[in-house]
Amino acid sequence: MKKLVGLLFILFISISFTTKVKALNVSENDITLSKGSNTTLSITDNFDKEISKIEFNFVYYSYDITGNFIVNSNYKINTSGVAHTITFDEPVTGNITLGEVRINVVQNPNVKSSNINLNNIRLTTTDGTVINQDNLVITVKVDDNANIVQQKKEEPKEVKKNLLESIDSEIVQIELKEDVYEYTVNIDEDIKELDLKPVAKDKNTTIDISNQKIEDLEDNKITIKASLDNSDEEYIINVKVNKKVQVDSSKETKTDTSYKGKWLVLIVVLSLGLVVSIILAKKK
Repeated sequence: MKKLVGLLFILFISISFTTKVKALNVSENDITLSKGSNTTLSITDNFDKEISKIEFNFVYYSYDITGNFIVNSNYKINTSGVAHTITFDEPVTGNITLGEVRINVVQNPNVKSSNINLNNIRLTTTDGTVINQDNLVITVKVDDNANIVQQKKEEPKEVKKNLLESIDSEIVQIELKEDVYEYTVNIDEDIKELDLKPVAKDKNTTIDISNQKIEDLEDNKITIKASLDNSDEEYIINVKVNKKVQVDSSKETKTDTSYKGKWLVLIVVLSLGLVVSIILAKKK
């Protein structure tokens, strides 16, 4: 009897510290692809507690139908074989996008279908509680007659909205204006690299700036791209860089001096000629 009570107590403790909830969510669980095609599916989860990390195994069972997990760029991931661990710098809660599963079908597959699984899913809360989730299964079928267009990520759309508060620099001055996307700055010839620092209006803005080394500029332009997180639109600014043309004042001075010298010599020669002419005229 005591042993039975002990086993029940251990079982109770295990259930208390290891909870099981619904699995991860995927945009499609059952898909059909044509030969040589690929697609990308979004993986999301909905947490009702603050989560510090999530662990899972990512497995595909055929080299003809393969998968690759791509983590959301906001989070960190460590992989070891099939084992994946996503860690969060700040605890997350609510509905979040963990990443994407990219699925590829070879040109001449030997199988007609296969599964891609995310299993052994374990969430760890901020208080150390471990939550197990059901396995996520994605079924992939190959249809020779399927007229499926290969899914591609859309190129970011340019958005006509100023997402930047300012562009700071200790070398040049740029005053941002609404509906203006092209700016020009003038720099001295000895400047080798600019120090543009875009400042976003919203903290959830991703900013990308091209190379600022003057000798490596493409078309003498620096491009700044800004986009809000979870948006496919971009705000783009181009900064054209012109070098100031400096006139060598020393050369001008030498040129002027040389001309003055020539005129002086000419005057002296003419004066001597005039004097000689007068003397000869008197002798006659």
